[in-house]
Amino acid sequence: MGVLTRYLEEAMAKARYDLVSPGRYVGELAEFGLRVEGENLEATRRALREALELHILETLRSGFLPPGLEATPDPLRERFFALAQEMWRLLREAPAPLPRPKKAPSLEEWLKGLGVQVVRRPEEGEEERERVLNRLALFLGDRYPSLERLYERLKQSLSTKRQFELSLAEASPEEIANSTQFCTLLKQYALLTSYRYKSEDRLLRAKASTEGWVQNFLTGGWLERYVAERLRKYLRSKNLPHEVAVGYQVTLPGGRPWSWTSWCG
Repeated sequence: MGVLTRYLEEAMAKARYDLVSPGRYVGELAEFGLRVEGENLEATRRALREALELHILETLRSGFLPPGLEATPDPLRERFFALAQEMWRLLREAPAPLPRPKKAPSLEEWLKGLGVQVVRRPEEGEEERERVLNRLALFLGDRYPSLERLYERLKQSLSTKRQFELSLAEASPEEIANSTQFCTLLKQYALLTSYRYKSEDRLLRAKASTEGWVQNFLTGGWLERYVAERLRKYLRSKNLPHEVAVGYQVTLPGGRPWSWTSWCG
């Protein structure tokens, strides 16, 4: 049995089915926030499996792995990439036999040429966190209409530093699926310290982390990342050389401090 097939079978084994009226069945997968209806038990089971497959496909398209499907560490693969990285380092440090073509100036160099002094650059060494936050920003931005209520409650809870509740009793299937999936991802990457969804009541409870980087992301930093990522994607689609700088703080030629969230060159 393949990995995805096994994952689907194990997930479907947790499904719950109820007869709500003659000729009307309801099937639910609370872990994924999925709920479907059918005229009989078999039709409901098929519809629920199709909804689960679509949910997994959308998650993979967003650059994430569904919870429980994360790959196990492979020491041989890690060793291979470590050796490849070391070989690449040696190649870079080797003396070049021919002069290299002159590179276009970076944004920082271009700004300095205008008399603008860069006084701080974004912190380095957090590449994995940056990739995760960029993916979360894309997920939120692309689905914002169905995540707006959840996002507003998240922002409000940051000031109280308490757990919040969100009723999804009147929500559409799209809002339920996106809200529960987004909270699952936030919990998986430590932006939420607690999260629970009760499918019987369609009630979502969660508590945001009080870490500074989490609050910066949830109170508006995600939008900056979303715009920057969409801009990068557009420029790549046009095969245009570019550099996007985020979070720079500079000093203008007159000595006046200034900062911007994003800049593209």
